[in-house]
Amino acid sequence: MPFNWKTYYYGLSASLRLIDVAQSKVVWEHRCNQSGLRGSTYKLKVDEFEANGGARLKEVERAANDFCAHELGDLLGAG
Repeated sequence: MPFNWKTYYYGLSASLRLIDVAQSKVVWEHRCNQSGLRGSTYKLKVDEFEANGGARLKEVERAANDFCAHELGDLLGAG
């Protein structure tokens, strides 16, 4: 199976923490690892990284951020 080195898939890893500041203690933590997702939403060609001020890269980043925000909402019962 040949590789297409001119197309990339974007991934995002985010860490969310609830901290008790008075005790300097992490009370709750969650990680959203959004990697390995496929599909046109996350597909990014090499020339799109900088084209139009990185507009397509920003679009892909927004989709990844939305994914993690919805995951957190579902986890907390707000989704």
